[in-house]
Parts: sequence; structure tokens; C-alpha cells
Amino acid sequence: MEHQSIIAYGNKYRGGPHGFDWLHHHELGHEWWGNLVTVSDWRDFWIHEGLCSYMQPLYAEEREGLVAYHHAMYDSRRTIKNQNAVVPDGPTTQQVIEEKLGNEVYVKGAWVVHMLRYLVGKEKMLTTLRRFAYPTEAAERSTDGSACRFVTTADFIRTANEVAGRDLGWFFNLYLFQPKLPKLLSTIVGDKLVLRWETPEGHPFPMPLEVEVDGRVERIEMPGGRAELSAERYGHARLDPNLWILKERRPVDVSPPGLIASP
Repeated sequence: MEHQSIIAYGNKYRGGPHGFDWLHHHELGHEWWGNLVTVSDWRDFWIHEGLCSYMQPLYAEEREGLVAYHHAMYDSRRTIKNQNAVVPDGPTTQQVIEEKLGNEVYVKGAWVVHMLRYLVGKEKMLTTLRRFAYPTEAAERSTDGSACRFVTTADFIRTANEVAGRDLGWFFNLYLFQPKLPKLLSTIVGDKLVLRWETPEGHPFPMPLEVEVDGRVERIEMPGGRAELSAERYGHARLDPNLWILKERRPVDVSPPGLIASP
């Protein structure tokens, strides 16, 4: 368990599938997400657990490369239930988090950071995490505990927006404040392949989409949540081949991704 300045640990340094003790690594992460940066209310608990859970595949990538990272994310995807919003509406308690959200704050919280990386790139995602931990140069230099602070989900979103240089509210609104996932619809209309995001209650969702054609990946922008491509060229393309985007499951999403490209 995580505690201020020290972690309680009992996993006997047992290695995981990627050659390191996941529990030790997770709890060590709480020295940033939970101790240095502590949420103001239990409803924002995903900041503690989701960010720490994301540290595990990120470290797997450092040790074994991007394929290990993607497989770690894919394995966690199977446990997401999407029955409740990651950030409940209004103040809540630890009991509500445990009973209603359970593993969601860990796994779906980690996927939010994973998708943020896809959306803005790895460098800006890492900058967001660094700035969220140390919002000022003085905080980064401090050694007297003065950098410790209380935060909310709104603080994280504001930091991500500032680093990205654009408003990402549509992304966080869909994945944090309601449980349902978007659907990716693809239809051949005449000589066009029409791609469209269908979202709960018509949430805006201009999420770009990677498509694989002839072993190469292209990133397709989808302003307004829609794109039209040549059916001749893209009619048999693989959509989101590396499974970057958390979306409603389709029959094609039944095996781990074979890595093609990475943001």
C-alpha cells in the first residue's frame, strides 16, 4: 500500500511477465500520484490509481520496447466493464469507489493516459505528467515538501490542455464523466469508405484514426467525428491496428495487436 514517504510491500519481489515486480513499481508510483499529488476528493481517485497503473506498461516499454507496452495495455483492456463513470458525479466516498468503480479507476484511468499519448504524442503526454507533478520550476527544485498539493480532475484536464495547446475537453468528457464507449462505424458508399464515430448522447468526438494499408499506417483526421476515404484504396484497410482507442468491442478486436507504428 502507498503511504506518505514510504510504501508497505509484501510481494517478495516476484517478477511479472515483463521482468519486473509490477506491485513494487505500482506502489512506488504513489510517491508521485497519491503522495506528492493528492486528490481533493475520492471522486478523483483515478488520478492516484490510473496514473500509477499506467506507469507499469510505460516501464515495460522502457525495458522491452513498444510491443511490450502495447501488450500490457491490451491485457488490461479485457478487465474494463464500463458500467460507471470513472469520475462520479458529485462528492463521493472510498466505499462508493470500491463498490461501484472497483478496477475501473485503475485500468480505464490508465487507458485515458494511454489515449492521451496517442492523441497528442508521447512527448506532450510525458510533459503533461511532469508538469502535473511539478507545476512550477520552484516546485521541481523544492526538497522541503512544499511541492505537495491537492488536485482535482479539472486540474489534470487544464494541464493537458495547456501542454497540448488546444481544448481536449471532448476527449475527457467522453472517457471520464460517463461510462459508455464510442462505436467506430465503417460503410462503403459508392466509391467511398465512410468512417464515423457514434457516441452516447451525441458527444463530440473528433478522434483521429490510424488505418493500415499494405503494411503501412496512416493517421486519418476525423473532424466532426467523420471521414471519407477512397474505397478502392482503403476498402480493406485495418482500422486502429494497434488498438490505441478504447471503443466498443468488435469481432476484429480478439487478439493482441501486431505493432505497426507508434505516435
